[in-house]
Amino acid sequence: MPSGRVHDRVTVVLSPLAGLGAGVWGQRWELATLAIVGVLVSGFFLSPDLDILSKPYQRWGWLRWLWWPYQRFIPHRSWLSHGPIIGTVLRVAYLIGWLSLIGFGLSWVGQETGWWTWQWEATLAWLEKSWQQDNQAWIIGFVSLEIGAMGHYLSDFLGSVFKRSRPRKPHQA
Repeated sequence: MPSGRVHDRVTVVLSPLAGLGAGVWGQRWELATLAIVGVLVSGFFLSPDLDILSKPYQRWGWLRWLWWPYQRFIPHRSWLSHGPIIGTVLRVAYLIGWLSLIGFGLSWVGQETGWWTWQWEATLAWLEKSWQQDNQAWIIGFVSLEIGAMGHYLSDFLGSVFKRSRPRKPHQA
C-alpha cells in the first residue's frame, strides 16, 4: 500500500490533468479551476483514508473529531470508503450532514438569542437555482472529487499488485 506521500503526489499530478479536461470539455477557465480545486480537496482532505489515522485525517486539525464516528463505523479499505463513487458520495454526504447539524445548531442559537435568523428555505432555493443555472459546474465539481479519490484507489490497487508480483525472499533460520 502506498504511503501518504505517494497519495499526495498522485493528487498533485492528477489535479492539472482534471483541470485541463474540464477546461476543454466546458470551455471555461473557471470550470478548469473548479476541477483542480476539487481534485486537491478530494486528495488532501476528503481522502478514502479518512477511515484511519492518516495524513488527510491529521490535516483537519482541531476539526478532525468530525471524522471520529466515520472511522468507527467504516472499515478501512472497505467498499464504503474505497469503493468508486459510493466512497466519495458517502464522505461528501457525511460532511454535509455534519455541516447541516452545525448549521441548524447555530441557527437555533441565533434565533433564541435574537442575534440572527437563518432562512433555510432561501438556502435550498439558492442551491436549486445554482443547479439550474450551471449544472455543468456541479457535475465537474463532483467528478473532480471522484477523480481525486480514484487516484487514491488506483495507487492502492497498483501498489498491492506490485507488492504481490515481487518474488519473495526465502525464509532464513
